[in-house]
Amino acid sequence: MKTQRDTLMSKIYYTNIDSDTSKVNNVGFLIGWQHLLSENTNFTTFLGARYTIMDYYLYYQRIIINPFIWPPFEVIIEKRKKTDREWNYLIDFYFQKKGERISYFLNGNYDLVYSSFGEPVNRGRISGQITYKWSPRWILSLFLSYYTTSSKGRVYEEDNRFFHFRSNLKYFLKDRWFLEFSYSYSNFDDRVRDYNRDRNQFLVILTFQLGKPPAARYKTF
Repeated sequence: MKTQRDTLMSKIYYTNIDSDTSKVNNVGFLIGWQHLLSENTNFTTFLGARYTIMDYYLYYQRIIINPFIWPPFEVIIEKRKKTDREWNYLIDFYFQKKGERISYFLNGNYDLVYSSFGEPVNRGRISGQITYKWSPRWILSLFLSYYTTSSKGRVYEEDNRFFHFRSNLKYFLKDRWFLEFSYSYSNFDDRVRDYNRDRNQFLVILTFQLGKPPAARYKTF
């Protein structure tokens, strides 16, 4: 736009997912706006809607009479197709700031994703990270994310909560060597099946980079 700080955008997409349990045709349309708050700070957001057609394949057991066997009853499996149609909203935003010593971002979205069972699920997610250049050789970063997934599908119902935290301390030993100390914590809560689990992880990573090191490594993240 004439302000040289604002940009208007549009995005349209189509996805097709075909699995043993369902077939999904999904169309989405979004309008976006990007605003440069400063030379190193920008904000981007998208708002839109989607239309989804979901075909489910349900299996039923039925007892029939078969006079040629004993007992004269037989259980057969019937496959039936059901169709759901749904309108829903879409949201995506991203805020980022880069500085000489500190940088951070915040991101959030609400969209349709797919479970490991091939079922469409609504997912809302928010995440953020902050990176602090402690000294020319020490860099500290903290990351947080939280998301929910929910589905009222005919085959598989889902209502999950997931939280993840990660901290990372990096030390540059030489131009091509750096050492990292990392700790992460995650929690997964399945509210449909009343299942909850935690995970703690500690890592010590020594990395060697091949090739010529960047000339201004200590000036950027």
